[in-house]
Amino acid sequence: MTESISDSVEPPNCRLFTIEEANAMLPLVKAITHDIVSLTNDLIDRKHRLDSLGVDSNARSEFYADELIASEKTMSDDTQRLHALIEELCELGVQPQSLEDGKIAFPTMIKDELGYFTWAYGDEEVSSWEAHEEELINGLPFDSLFDQSEN
Repeated sequence: MTESISDSVEPPNCRLFTIEEANAMLPLVKAITHDIVSLTNDLIDRKHRLDSLGVDSNARSEFYADELIASEKTMSDDTQRLHALIEELCELGVQPQSLEDGKIAFPTMIKDELGYFTWAYGDEEVSSWEAHEEELINGLPFDSLFDQSEN
């Protein structure tokens, strides 16, 4: 569920962040991300509960039909709210990478290449980075930017 949402999100602008700018934006990003993580996990839980009932839309018992319709309507409304929150982050120039975990990427230039400063919900500050061509899963510590093994 979450992968299809986050995979389809493309930020509308190409803002590049310094580490100072990324950390300065964190209070707003944290607030939005808190809502995204909570809503995403709630939607996943509700979807699992509905799926576990084993009732598809064509074979509903009349006894539960109204409750199921109301639940599906609420989930649809919450999904729209989730999309609005994701769009809000994208308008700031950041890229949501994991809705369940609250991983956020801040586009930047690293060693003259496009890359990302990365932050995860619950972290106090932006403290890792990733190259553009790498899948944004596990950020590298900032110390690796200054690795002396390169010539």
